[in-house]
Amino acid sequence: LPAYFRHLVSEQPAPTPFFAKNIRKSGEVFDVRVDWNYVRNAQGQVTGFVSVVSDITALKRAEALLRASEAKYRRLHQSMTDAFVSVDMNGRIQEFNDAYRQMLGYEPEELGGFVRWKELLHPDDTDETLRSLNEAEAAGAYWDATYRLRHKNGHDVWIRDRGFFVLDSKGK
Repeated sequence: LPAYFRHLVSEQPAPTPFFAKNIRKSGEVFDVRVDWNYVRNAQGQVTGFVSVVSDITALKRAEALLRASEAKYRRLHQSMTDAFVSVDMNGRIQEFNDAYRQMLGYEPEELGGFVRWKELLHPDDTDETLRSLNEAEAAGAYWDATYRLRHKNGHDVWIRDRGFFVLDSKGK
């Protein structure tokens, strides 16, 4: 530690958080985050350090649980045999599983975030499909529709779509 402090005084790198494990008096190991900065005199010379040490054990546990949950969701999402797609409020495809990709023949980089879902609709189905979608949104109801989407090679794929709207904290 004294050598590290000498390095900080001589090199003066920008302060960055430091993460470590500490041991409580009871012997329990816990995670800490140390935020720090230099203390300087009137001439700008480093005369010491000020730091805040935070116990982040609960945060680390929560992050581990979140990672496990996300991994579980990803496995479930990708192993589904039913097609899944998530579309933002501008109609851009945000997320989809392998079943959706196989159903339409597009690669992920051809769909995700670039293609608007309605651009894949068959022209004869567009008006009715969008009307039923808007009605379901206005009613706050699940959407259930049958329509055609354009496969990458040009043929039509009939699908039955059951969906719901994801609401923000304000119910929008």
